[in-house]
Amino acid sequence: MDAKSRFYGFPIARIGVYYLAAQLVLSVVEMALAKVLPVWVLVLVNILLLAVALIGCITAVTMRDEIVRQDGQLKKDVSNMRELQSLSRALGSQCQDEALKSTLEKLADEFRYSDPVSCENTSELEADMRSQLGDIQQTLVEGDVDGAKKLCGKLAGSLAERNRICSVSK
Repeated sequence: MDAKSRFYGFPIARIGVYYLAAQLVLSVVEMALAKVLPVWVLVLVNILLLAVALIGCITAVTMRDEIVRQDGQLKKDVSNMRELQSLSRALGSQCQDEALKSTLEKLADEFRYSDPVSCENTSELEADMRSQLGDIQQTLVEGDVDGAKKLCGKLAGSLAERNRICSVSK
């Protein structure tokens, strides 16, 4: 079970229900032992139970907020590569040459299977790869097959470098 489902599935209301049940049982026990135990001990036990419930509520809210923050960060971190993957897949349909089309499909597969999470170190390289994809698209429009093949090789090298940086950064 991952952290998201664990803390989203454990709302504050559930902590309140557990506290209520524990308080009910504790109250019955306290009534039974009222003649034996001093009042200050019973008050102290109730305060400790309340403190545990409050800590549980605060922890649940804090963890939920942190999970929401991390989910938002992850979506942001993968958006660059998802865009590059989409752009690379679209290139194959714009090509008439079968050999180049095969190269473009192979390049799209390399994008597809590369690390989807970006980091600070890869932002410039990803911007350069976006530019290279635009250059490849322009050469396809112009019909320059040899130029497109050279650009594909350069882009594949950039993608390999990005993947290397990603693996080193983790």
